[in-house]
Amino acid sequence: MARTNDWSCDILCGLSLQRDTDDGRDSQETAEELDTVDWRAIRTQLRRDSVILVDPELDLIEVAWCVANDRSAEVARLDRCRQLRKPTAAELAAWERDLDKPFRMSIVAPYLLVQVA
Repeated sequence: MARTNDWSCDILCGLSLQRDTDDGRDSQETAEELDTVDWRAIRTQLRRDSVILVDPELDLIEVAWCVANDRSAEVARLDRCRQLRKPTAAELAAWERDLDKPFRMSIVAPYLLVQVA
């Protein structure tokens, strides 16, 4: 794998995302918007193409904070590392067979950030 001047995916994985405390939403506000729901409640959002899957190794609250505060560099790194992505067809098919599968979710308009619980 070629290295760049940017953080590499393997370095980013497992590190806390950098955040300033003077940006828009704080982590407490974001945490209050975190909920646990089943796949049945999420699947209707697929038509809007707004469901984004967050890697289970990441802190969903911190990822939601980065998205809400337009931290595009951090979000782009997570996307490049496939730690923030659209669900695959195989994942969607498996979840359709288990409508009660639990997910943690955070709404950061226009996105629905979800993480397998």
